[in-house]
Parts: sequence; C-alpha cells; structure tokens
Amino acid sequence: MERESPEQRSHDPADPAGLARCRGPIHEADIRAVADHRRNAGIRRVLQFLDGHGMVIADPARRGEATERAVEQRIAALPDTIAEEMRCWVRVLRGEGRRPHPP
Repeated sequence: MERESPEQRSHDPADPAGLARCRGPIHEADIRAVADHRRNAGIRRVLQFLDGHGMVIADPARRGEATERAVEQRIAALPDTIAEEMRCWVRVLRGEGRRPHPP
C-alpha cells in the first residue's frame, strides 16, 4: 500500500488536521458533514478552535437554534395564559408581529 504525502492528506476533507491547514475560512456545514461521516462527538471543540482562529463561516441555518430552544423552554414553564402572551412578545421582538420591521 502506498503512503500518502502530507500534501495529499491536506486535501482530504475527512482529515480533521487537514481542516486546520486550510488557507481560508471553512463553512460550518462542511465541518459538520465531515463529523457526521466520522461519527465524531468532538465537533463542538473543533468548531470552537477554528472559530477562535477566524476559520469558520457560520451556518445561517443553525444560528440561534440553542437560544430559541432555551427561550421556548422557559416560556413552557410558565402558566398557559402568561406563556401565550410571552410567545406573542417574543414574536414582536423578533420582528414577526403584525407590522413588519425594517431589517
């Protein structure tokens, strides 16, 4: 079996060390896709490291998911009548009320 050179390995998307050798930012979705194929549970640490070095382009589809879940959990703990009012206020604050807000 022939051994790969370091240059060949650096272009392998399944090589986490190769991600760190890239010359530009990497899309978060690509990093997560590699982790899904490798069954890698340490993806958060990889993302934190790369983000700390300005090497991650955030995935807009994942932005705010954790925050939204936390808000919904706190609202769900309230009595029904108050929870419904809180959901209404959250929609307004997010610009999703009856009147459109400028972006």
